[in-house]
Amino acid sequence: MATQSMNMGMAELSSTEALKASIAEMVATALFIMIAIGAVSVQLAGGGVVGMAMAFGFTIALLVAGIRNISGAHINPAVTFAMMITGQTSVMRGVMYIVAQLIGACIGVLILRAFILDDVLKAIPGAGGNFLNEDIITDSWKGMFLEAMGTFVLVWTIFAVTVNPRAGSGDVAPLYIGLAVLVVHLFLIPLTGTGINPARTFGPALFLPSAAEGLPGRWDNAWVYYVGPLLGSAVAALSYYLLYLMPPKRDT
Repeated sequence: MATQSMNMGMAELSSTEALKASIAEMVATALFIMIAIGAVSVQLAGGGVVGMAMAFGFTIALLVAGIRNISGAHINPAVTFAMMITGQTSVMRGVMYIVAQLIGACIGVLILRAFILDDVLKAIPGAGGNFLNEDIITDSWKGMFLEAMGTFVLVWTIFAVTVNPRAGSGDVAPLYIGLAVLVVHLFLIPLTGTGINPARTFGPALFLPSAAEGLPGRWDNAWVYYVGPLLGSAVAALSYYLLYLMPPKRDT
């Protein structure tokens, strides 16, 4: 519930349930990254933005449905960060989730490399497609704010359909979250490639092969894809919490 106070949750370190939930986050993130970067490689072989956005959105919807009763289905350090700062998740569990998500992202990329030729993956600019379109965006700060805006939409949707006790979204909540991811990708793919998830940037940046000559590198403007999502998630989570979830003050 949104009324709980932020806590460290040190006991989570020895909790079997927290460990199992972290493993679920790792597996789901690995699958997401594998499919996401795979979708980008398919685009290079003749796909399009709509197909990529649908792959991202529907994959998230399915993964959220699959593990939401185990871990809450964050699958994104920015989402976990939002839950931590509003007291939905303890700090220690949040750290466990984020570590699991980053590890899962690396595993997903390594699995993908086992099946797709490096020459194909080298043709993907940036960290698995995360790069600023300099024909449209002339300043990396603008890219950061676009990433923040996209993450805001995602986190606000998550709070609206899963955290708010009056949501009543039930079994369709994963679909709403998937649709939020889809819509954000339709908007941001041509601009920033769409990060909105630090794990989605982290794994590819570490383990994808170096980009072909003339393409943006994996570390170009990397800060945009970490600062932007964390900023957007914080603004969305805190504003939603303060406006709609904070208990009203009692008259004295």
